[in-house]
Amino acid sequence: MTCRQFHREVDSLVRGDLPLHEQEALQAHASTCASCSELWEDEQRLQKGIMAQNAVSYTHLTLPTKRIV
Repeated sequence: MTCRQFHREVDSLVRGDLPLHEQEALQAHASTCASCSELWEDEQRLQKGIMAQNAVSYTHLTLPTKRIV
């Protein structure tokens, strides 16, 4: 695994779109490469932020009490 390969696949790693053996290879590389490890952490934070921003709260909505025909 090279840094170039890691950079190409890090988005898929964060999204969980890769087969287990590819995830393990990327994680192994990141465990020995500070630069790729930092990139992976940044991508994870970015993904969490996107997910939080896209989350919709429906707690303010109520169901109608009468059937509307």
